[in-house]
Amino acid sequence: LITYLMIFHIMPFFRDYQAFGNTQIAPFQDLPGKAYYLLKLLWPLGFLPLVFWRYGILALPAIGVNLLSGRPGMYSTGFHYDDISSTLLLMSCSLILIEKRVILADWLGRKWLKGVFIIWIVGVLAQLPASPSRKLRYAVPNSSHLNLLEEIWSFDKSHPNDSLAVQSTIGPHIHRHNITIMTQQHTGECSPPKINGSPVKYILLSPDVGHYMINDIENCIKFLEDHPGYNRINNFEHLVVYERSTT
Repeated sequence: LITYLMIFHIMPFFRDYQAFGNTQIAPFQDLPGKAYYLLKLLWPLGFLPLVFWRYGILALPAIGVNLLSGRPGMYSTGFHYDDISSTLLLMSCSLILIEKRVILADWLGRKWLKGVFIIWIVGVLAQLPASPSRKLRYAVPNSSHLNLLEEIWSFDKSHPNDSLAVQSTIGPHIHRHNITIMTQQHTGECSPPKINGSPVKYILLSPDVGHYMINDIENCIKFLEDHPGYNRINNFEHLVVYERSTT
């Protein structure tokens, strides 16, 4: 009860009841994606936590939290959300190796295990992430990023006191009190957030950079284009800016 009150009542109060992605509960959304998530979790471990489920159940609560979420990032294995579940899975595998070592040793003597081992190795190699050097190369800013940064600074200088809702990647470049993150509901809507009970005056987005808490940036922009309370300002090339309508 205390956890429920904290997550769904107390924390939203301090956020002015604006949307927050981590509370998007949608257990039946994107079932193929969640099935693939389970495959990526269990394949490197040889599905041992599933075969010996009495030990694998140790990680079930942590995995279940991610599967209940409506945010793809929670069940993508590409972020930090698997820190606890992966640790618990490794602990369960350690228990399996200790308690079931006789059964596992018997399996190692079977001929069919050689074919299974080859398939397992191929699957593990296919799931290996990109090397850190490749990720670093992709993270180096290019000309479009620098042009976007100039437009962000120009907007910040022209509107120093206005309330803003910004995309997660844009936020670190603007320093003020009346600013909040722009989020997207699991239904696809990007409702303008509020600050101190009033809708923000400007919304800043860009499809060219990361958009944490916005699963579909194009759909978010389309929603704001049709929003009667906001008008788009066409003075920017890389920055998408919406101003609250005065009418």
